[in-house]
Amino acid sequence: MSRRQASIESQWPPRPTVWPEVMTDIEVCLYLRLDAVHDSPASAKRTLRYIRRNDGLPDLGRIANRVLFRRAAVDAWLASRERVEPRIPNPPVTNSESVTQ
Repeated sequence: MSRRQASIESQWPPRPTVWPEVMTDIEVCLYLRLDAVHDSPASAKRTLRYIRRNDGLPDLGRIANRVLFRRAAVDAWLASRERVEPRIPNPPVTNSESVTQ
């Protein structure tokens, strides 16, 4: 691979201001902010492929050798993975529960 080809493959496209209803794999990488932790789109696409296969990220299928994703399905998948831990307040300590020495 030439130096120029490597530099082209390591460039991220601009982040869209409005996300489309049907997104390509690169757009989903940007949507999930994988560009913040990966140097190149190719590396982020490998991570996205892993997430799709192992964590159940739904896709629409392939068209023209591109995996397509529905934005609503990606949002629903993200919501299903949200960790919401209920806050359990500390129970008040009564005199009968206190330890005396």
